[in-house]
Amino acid sequence: KDTGNGQVTEEKGALATSHDKIGSVYKLRGQSALALEEYKQALHLRREMLDAEPQNATFEEKVLDVQDSLGALEIAIGDNDGALDTYRGAKPLTEELARRDPTNAEYQRWRARVAADLGYALLLTGKFTESLESLGQAIALQKDLVARDPKSTRYKVDLSRSYTRAADAYLGLGNSAEAIGGYKLALDMRRELVDREATSVPFRRSYAWSYAKLADAY
Repeated sequence: KDTGNGQVTEEKGALATSHDKIGSVYKLRGQSALALEEYKQALHLRREMLDAEPQNATFEEKVLDVQDSLGALEIAIGDNDGALDTYRGAKPLTEELARRDPTNAEYQRWRARVAADLGYALLLTGKFTESLESLGQAIALQKDLVARDPKSTRYKVDLSRSYTRAADAYLGLGNSAEAIGGYKLALDMRRELVDREATSVPFRRSYAWSYAKLADAY
């Protein structure tokens, strides 16, 4: 029983973190089923903490952290419907954080990331129109973040990824012209990132991937 001194909450938080870390270890080992169970245990505990203190922004972010890991793993193993449920469950939390402090760039990035990941899960399940709606929200938020901090590379990485996913959705709808336009936007942004950090392997990989995407569209 929680006596109000915070000890039970701290212990529950520590246990949730342990499950989260063990899940990451299992994921690295390729033991996806075990990783899923650990992430779900972490999510359950963190939701209990948030239910007890629904206005606690730190607890909201902790829930989002594990939902992010869980959704990514579900997509990796082909459980796209599970990922849809995970990201749909995360979306209200991101909107609550953004409402609470609209000037907080990290909260806005969370909101954009979850909208982008939900759009990707919708894309993978063939819901192309819904995917574009969610990705459109992500793109608008990410463009705002880039405008706030033009020197930040992570916002541009996020935005270029959303442009690419939206282009994939357009291609799925048979609209190759819009798809090519989206791939070109991503390509231009990734070229800029490579020009800034020429030795970055991730930047060069994504830059090359944009050419491959364009080739497929053509």
